[in-house]
Amino acid sequence: MSAPIISEDGYWEYDGTEWIPTTKQKFALQNGLIPHNSQNVVSEDGFWELINGEWQPTSKQKIAINNGIKPHGQNLSVSTHQYQTYYDANISSNNAKALICVGIGFVIAILISIIVIVASISSEIAIDTSADVIELGDDKGKNFIWEYDGKEYSMQVDLNEGTYNFYKSKNQNCCYEDEDYLRYYDTDSTYIRDVAQVLESSAIAEGYTTPLKKAEFILAFVGSIPYVLDPDDDFDHPKYPIETLWENSGDCEDSSALYGSIMEYLGYRTILVLLDAKANSGDSWGYHAMIGIHIPNHSGDYFSLQGDTRQYYQAETTEWIDGYGGIGVDWWYDMQNINTYEIE
Repeated sequence: MSAPIISEDGYWEYDGTEWIPTTKQKFALQNGLIPHNSQNVVSEDGFWELINGEWQPTSKQKIAINNGIKPHGQNLSVSTHQYQTYYDANISSNNAKALICVGIGFVIAILISIIVIVASISSEIAIDTSADVIELGDDKGKNFIWEYDGKEYSMQVDLNEGTYNFYKSKNQNCCYEDEDYLRYYDTDSTYIRDVAQVLESSAIAEGYTTPLKKAEFILAFVGSIPYVLDPDDDFDHPKYPIETLWENSGDCEDSSALYGSIMEYLGYRTILVLLDAKANSGDSWGYHAMIGIHIPNHSGDYFSLQGDTRQYYQAETTEWIDGYGGIGVDWWYDMQNINTYEIE
């Protein structure tokens, strides 16, 4: 039994004597479709077209033969009949609602795409026009030597020149408020992570595994960095930790920022302490910065932070005298006007 002949649009079926409506046509008419222009019958494979009662090769067949396809037997003889094609003119209300929903969804999708594109362009513009761009630079090794617990240690730190230049250009004149010094603490940069991890690993390798011993081992490292005063002008010139490391020098607020940043990265709780201090009774008061660090179950001289019951033990970062220095050791003859600030 030969397969039924179905019109190209699927609306008509040839039963051997005449063209009759298919189920598809009946369903379409029920949903409001109306017929329009006529066209001749084309075989299902598209290679034959019924013209004046005879099957004639279509353009598709001629192109296929030209490209090397060999024809096979095709003897079809039917009486001439034309069928009508259909187009969706009167759509049912349900279909209309569906199309409206699809249209609305399409419009919303376009709007969301536009918003995303504009947002990405805006962020790119913000990045491109921002001054906070770290340029690439060469890594340079910086060497440090310090003493702790009667033994000398050395370490080389690889620092990136581009990162150093970036921070060197920031916030050079300071500070109108005490809190402004906090901006120089850098607790999550890659170079802080690297330095902190090397120092902590070295301490542990030497057997200094308690929170106190690790903190003092690192304090000795920071205290070994030479103390150099800022230029004598009307401003203070705090350094970011990478500047202190790169230049291997700094004063009290610089070494405090370096030590506080390292210890915060390692999970210690620290505070910035700004105060007036003097080393001897006959000295004038001098403005000073240092760190308070919380060491559980420790004892010694400490600072307090408002709203916090923890004790933050004194950590003098400007100098380390092995055998004398330590956390909780008061180096100063006297202090006054003590202000403490949480480091985050």
